[in-house]
Amino acid sequence: MVKDHENTQKTSKTLLGITYDFYKLQLNDLNFRLETKPGVIEQILYFKVYTSDHEVLTYRSYEDGITLEDQVKTEHLPEIVKQNR
Repeated sequence: MVKDHENTQKTSKTLLGITYDFYKLQLNDLNFRLETKPGVIEQILYFKVYTSDHEVLTYRSYEDGITLEDQVKTEHLPEIVKQNR
């Protein structure tokens, strides 16, 4: 959803010969940050969902804990996210 939304801002940076894509999206008071490493198989390196009041979710590929396969309970997310899946 974040990558494909019409209001998403995308920037790309090449560091030490490796290109990274950075995505920013704000829907109402909900903010999304996504960092990927493009390639044959795109890797999600960082993903964060937050409001001005609190952090909803943070994923960092290099940390143990939450994984991309974990289910996020949608009842905790604002309706705007549910509408844009």
